[in-house]
Amino acid sequence: MKKYIYSALLLLSGLCFLSACSEDRDSNPVIQQPDTFVLNEPSYHNLLVDLAKSSALRFTCQQPDYGYPAVVNYQLQVSLTGDFTTSYSEAVADETGETVNDYATVGENYTNTTIEATPRLFAKAVMQCGRWEEGTLPEEVTAYVRAVATVDNYSVNSNVVQLRVSPFYMELQAAPNSWFLIGEAVNGWTLGNIGGIIVPLSVKAGESYDSETGYGIFEHTGYFNAGLMKIIEDPNAWAPMFGVDSQVEMDEEKTYDGTPTLRQTEGDDDPQCWNINVPGYYTFIFDNTAGLSSANVKFAYAKDQTPQTYASITLSVSGSATALEENSVIPHIWYADVDVADDGEAEFQGADGSVWSSKQFPIAIGETSGDKIPVKAGSYRVVFNDISKCYHFYDN
Repeated sequence: MKKYIYSALLLLSGLCFLSACSEDRDSNPVIQQPDTFVLNEPSYHNLLVDLAKSSALRFTCQQPDYGYPAVVNYQLQVSLTGDFTTSYSEAVADETGETVNDYATVGENYTNTTIEATPRLFAKAVMQCGRWEEGTLPEEVTAYVRAVATVDNYSVNSNVVQLRVSPFYMELQAAPNSWFLIGEAVNGWTLGNIGGIIVPLSVKAGESYDSETGYGIFEHTGYFNAGLMKIIEDPNAWAPMFGVDSQVEMDEEKTYDGTPTLRQTEGDDDPQCWNINVPGYYTFIFDNTAGLSSANVKFAYAKDQTPQTYASITLSVSGSATALEENSVIPHIWYADVDVADDGEAEFQGADGSVWSSKQFPIAIGETSGDKIPVKAGSYRVVFNDISKCYHFYDN
């Protein structure tokens, strides 16, 4: 009897051991590197999508089989030929201009298998592939779309789906793009008046900006009025816009550091505002390096700020001078409308004899020993921030 009991105990121990090994294998899956994954064909793929009027473009996919539930970063890529050989970034990086891209990346990242693509950014990727001149856009093109999934440093491409889209024209700029403060905290809620009402964020010295999207780190240290404020990308539209889920009160003690609320289209809900209770100098930092859906804002009172003031700021283009006007409510922001008849060289001049310029156009940080700004012929709204020394030339 003892022998039988002993044998039974051995058998039970063996079964427990096998069960433990099985559970261990379940909790320690084999990590796989899939070679593709499924991007589902959108339900609207046979419809003509007007990118200028559409709400978010929805795509769905199946997570690649990594062997475990990974945290995945997704991007969309667009081609007009069905080839995905040379990216727009590679073409822009070729200073000879000989490289021609056959695809571009939509300038935002997604973390879900349901992807809501911003129509304007999708349209920009289409434009980066077509490179049409204004007035020459076709009414309809076929967009070949694939998704790219990335975990750590490993990326995998999905299958390709097709859409019928109607593109619209937009200027293609290498980098960076622009973001604007708007509201009573700057000088009101009127769109369009760059420098006079809405205040552009500055680029940050030493930072790099994505060649396809123009995204990166933008900042503004300056005087804020009491009142509400949001940020917008298009100076003539209410979307894309960033605010907050619920109103955030700002003063000398309050610091905001978080993910702002995105309004992608004008049909989406309007976010709440930052509310500056105590007027004074603040620093606002907007980081959209990882895309709009992953943007971050840092906002805090700037203690002990005593920036230099200037009686006047002048823009000199090839010897022709234009006096800039200072924002009537927010000091240190200067602006003017300037017509440049021919390509030339420009610099900003302060009343104290200071001179700022750089070899970058149309946006950069001016340096006191910089090369002259290579201005192209055109009509511009010019804005200069005398704290950051950041200048912008916006097409009028």
